[in-house]
Order: sequence, then C-alpha cells, then structure tokens
Amino acid sequence: ARRLLAALMELRVLRRFRHPNVVLLHGAVVDQARGEIALVYEFLSGMLLHELVDRRPGLTPFDRFQILYATSSALSCLHLHSPSIVHGDLKPHNIMMEETRAGFR
Repeated sequence: ARRLLAALMELRVLRRFRHPNVVLLHGAVVDQARGEIALVYEFLSGMLLHELVDRRPGLTPFDRFQILYATSSALSCLHLHSPSIVHGDLKPHNIMMEETRAGFR
C-alpha cells in the first residue's frame, strides 16, 4: 500500500511537469487485480552518471560543466515548482545522461 501511494503521488505531481533535463512521464498502467501501478516514462538512450564517469575518464572540463549544468538546471526547476518537488534519492546511480550533438543532457 505504501509503494502504491508513493507512485500515485509521483504521478500526480509529475503528470504536467515539463523540463528538457527531466525524463517525461507519459502515464501509468494499473493492475487492479494485484493492486499495483507502473509509471511509464520516456525512453532515454544514454547511461547512468556513474557509468559515464567510469567509462569516460577523459571527460573534458566542458563536458563536466554541461553535466553539472543540466543536473542543477533540472533540480532548480523541480525545487521552484509549486508545490516544490524534492527528488529524495539523488545520486549518480539515479541520474541518466544522454549525449546529443549539442552535448550532455
């Protein structure tokens, strides 16, 4: 019941939230028979931040700046949202980085 309530709260808060550095929530799938809900997010083709740092030790200072900027921009937008959104478990294992032609997002 606690996990279901947490998922419903996340769905309620993020259903209309948009930011280029925050994964887009598309919706949810509910299994009434099992009392479970699964949140459906956009697909990202990238890697977790801890993997990126481990696999690319030669990241340039500008690459590192882009990663920090993208992450802090997303967090700032979440915190300025009304009501404020707090991630609650921010760590390199929970940050997905996608490399585009323009850089990291």
